[in-house]
Amino acid sequence: MAGKPSEAAPLLIQVCTACGAASSPAQSGAPGVELSARTETAGGSSQPPAGTPAALGTPWGITTALLLADMFGIGSLALPGVFARLGWLVSVSLLVAFALGCGYLGILFSKLAVAVPSAQSMDEIGAAAMGKTGKRLVYALAGSAIVVDPIALHIVSMLAVQQIFPALGTLAASAVVAACMLPLAQIQSIHDAAWLSLVATVCMICAVLATLFKLLAIEGSQWDATSLLPPPGTRGIEGLIAALCLCFAFGGQVNWMRYISSMQHREDFRFSAELADATFSVFYVLISVVGYSKLGPNFDHSKPITSVLPWDWWTVVINTALLIRCLVAYVLNANVFSDLFCRLGRPWLSKLEDASPRMGRRASWALVSCSCVIMSFLVAYAVPKFDLVLAVIAVVGDVAAPYTLPALFGLKLLPDLHRWERWLLKTLVAVSVLFALFGGYAALYTLLETLAD
Repeated sequence: MAGKPSEAAPLLIQVCTACGAASSPAQSGAPGVELSARTETAGGSSQPPAGTPAALGTPWGITTALLLADMFGIGSLALPGVFARLGWLVSVSLLVAFALGCGYLGILFSKLAVAVPSAQSMDEIGAAAMGKTGKRLVYALAGSAIVVDPIALHIVSMLAVQQIFPALGTLAASAVVAACMLPLAQIQSIHDAAWLSLVATVCMICAVLATLFKLLAIEGSQWDATSLLPPPGTRGIEGLIAALCLCFAFGGQVNWMRYISSMQHREDFRFSAELADATFSVFYVLISVVGYSKLGPNFDHSKPITSVLPWDWWTVVINTALLIRCLVAYVLNANVFSDLFCRLGRPWLSKLEDASPRMGRRASWALVSCSCVIMSFLVAYAVPKFDLVLAVIAVVGDVAAPYTLPALFGLKLLPDLHRWERWLLKTLVAVSVLFALFGGYAALYTLLETLAD
């Protein structure tokens, strides 16, 4: 999971009102925050204040930097495991396909934003294309991501704690994360924690770079143990999970309309998307190739690469930086979760507030935020599978949301498309729906299999 250049506020908090209809920060005047398992940024309205130099809009170069901060996150840590499961040929082919797909989505989103110049977020594009149905589809996918994102961050935080304190088991490490999060989740004003987003982004970049250098420092290589094709024992379901993890690494498009709405020229967003895509693709290739060639296939593919490195004090430093990043993102994700369900549960939560007049809204917020942390704690303990949670998020947030819906909206809103591009959009709809269905089945099957064990 842009406002002013330093205060991005994308879609994922287009939360529902008490009656179930969603409203955007730009429409309601309420502050907004983008939250996903990738990174975190906070801010207010998507438009700079009138009468200021920033009111001219964000240049495409700054938008590129915002995209890099948003999309370059924990998905990169799953890539060596993807290569170990799928082999060189399939992994590189999928990586190239998703990189090209991400670049094309930059073009498509630019066209949609120009076609609906008043749109500030993706739900408004959906409304222009398909009315209430389009809005509801966007809300459903964003809402699903809001529920699952805290679980992914809890699992990564738990695994980082175990690397910092190797003696801790899964239950104890998950409890440590929950103990940290229960008080932090009570923050209601997201601006109280917004400044930490910069620290978190720097920590993530440092963790990835340090991981890359540590891998390079490993003596020898496992190149001979790698394979061109998927290893013979790889099941189709495992391959789908790996493909979804790779898709997750290139995800984040659900937030793009908020960035586009602040730009000087909406049609320039394609350049920002293409440059950001090319930049983090280089990092993805590096960490994938180095990780797979140094570790080979013989490591736990369900864990982030930071949790399978040989232990030393550098491992502690890497995982400490990763833990800081994930806890900050967790705080902001929990804020979005709590705000959403406080609004949805207003008819029932108001009774709790009436029963505790001294606490008021804090009572309902505490109930919902604690439920978020406890749910994440229980799931992380029961299913501590990093790759599985990324796959679940990818099904709705990185396949259906960025490919299926924009392609449908493009067919409705862009009548002047070339014939080949209309064919491409129809193909994207069909392929992404099938990928989401088969990927969802694989994720559900793996989840049930894990619980049975």
